[in-house]
Amino acid sequence: MHAFKGKEPINLLPNDDDKVYSFTVTVCSSATANDGWLKFGDSVDSVVATTKTEAGTTASGIVDGYSNAGNIVYVTMSYPTSLSAGRYYLTLVVNSTEGEVHEIPFEMLDVE
Repeated sequence: MHAFKGKEPINLLPNDDDKVYSFTVTVCSSATANDGWLKFGDSVDSVVATTKTEAGTTASGIVDGYSNAGNIVYVTMSYPTSLSAGRYYLTLVVNSTEGEVHEIPFEMLDVE
């Protein structure tokens, strides 16, 4: 499993199949802090992961599955044999236990 570090791109190479990446959705450290994606006391209820091309159209074949265990989101990705090499955009749509929806963009998904 590959943990998202926040600064490094995700590179998918030919023969990459069902690689699992983990993303931690941070929670604010206090009721007045603004240092997380979710407000203080909230947590991830469910998640959806999608990918798009640079032109903004849906890019199927990269994300094989997604799930969460608490505030850790798992995304399974494979090299897209039906798409060409290039930059793609991964977005995590997180639904919180308190009913909020957060769209978290991740723009460094390179298919080589």
